[in-house]
Amino acid sequence: MFSRKLLFLVLCLIFHVPAQAQTENNGAQFLAHTRKLSAPVVPVNLYEADSLLRRAYRDIFEMLSKPNRCSDFYGGSNTAIFVLNKFVIRITKSQLPKDVAFAMTGTDVSNSEGSDISYRLFERTIINTSGSFYQIKAFETQPSMPPIGKFPAGTRPAQALILLHELGHLIQGANHDWLLRDDGAKPNLSRRNTEIVQQACRQELDLLN
Repeated sequence: MFSRKLLFLVLCLIFHVPAQAQTENNGAQFLAHTRKLSAPVVPVNLYEADSLLRRAYRDIFEMLSKPNRCSDFYGGSNTAIFVLNKFVIRITKSQLPKDVAFAMTGTDVSNSEGSDISYRLFERTIINTSGSFYQIKAFETQPSMPPIGKFPAGTRPAQALILLHELGHLIQGANHDWLLRDDGAKPNLSRRNTEIVQQACRQELDLLN
C-alpha cells in the first residue's frame, strides 16, 4: 500500500556545519518504507553518475558489506546496503548555493507487511556541484573549503562521510528513531551527527586516505 505525505524535509551539508539537516514537517508524521530481506543485496550500476560519485559509492559499499562497527551502526550489512542502494540511485546533480552540499526534499513513503528494516526516501535527492563533495582548494585563488569531520573537503574520505551522514538520516533504529536526528538549523547537533558517523566508521574512512 503506497501513501504520500505532504511533508517537507531538507537534509543538507552547510559550510562550517557539516551535514546539517533542516526539517519542517508541519505536524505530519514520518512513515517508513519497510522491507523483509531474504537474500544479500548486491551493488547497483550507477550508469549516469560521474566518476567521483561512483567511487564514493564503491567505497561505502565496501565498508558496509563486511561485519564491522560501521555496518553495525547502520543495522548490519544487508540493511545498510539495501538502503544505500535505494538512496544513491535517486541522487541527481545541480548547482545550489555554495554553502549547501546536499539536499533531500519531499517524502516518498510506502508500507509493506513483515519488515526487517524501516527507512525513508525522498523524491528529490540533490548533490551540489558547487559544494563540499566536489570542491577542493587546489589554488590560492580558490576559496577555502571547510573540512568534513576531520577530513579536507573534496577528498575521498570526506565524500564517503558526506554520503554516510545522509544515510544515517534515512534508517530507523530499533528504538524507532532515525539513526541520526534531524539537525536543521542546529549547528552543534549537525557536527555531533558527523562525529557519530565518523567515530563508527573511523577505521574504514582512514583507509581511504
